[in-house]
Amino acid sequence: MEDNYDLIDAVRANKIDLVKTLLNSKRAPTLLKMQDDRHLQFTALHWAAYKYRVACCKLILSSDRGCDLITVQDKYGETPLHLAANYGQIK
Repeated sequence: MEDNYDLIDAVRANKIDLVKTLLNSKRAPTLLKMQDDRHLQFTALHWAAYKYRVACCKLILSSDRGCDLITVQDKYGETPLHLAANYGQIK
């Protein structure tokens, strides 16, 4: 069963191959725009930044329309960059 949260769930679970598959699918534009109403209106990029999923961040940002997510705000007005700065790990 197809779910509009497929990309978000794949990022949360760090399923890189599934993220790649979804980003290359015809559903990608819809999946990228999806905000998770189950949790703070996060996009897939919000989740990738929050969970420190660097590979997922790179895949999303390199996809068509992925850069559009940089300025999308969650329920509290935070962008993925805010989350990366606040919750990301430093290497």
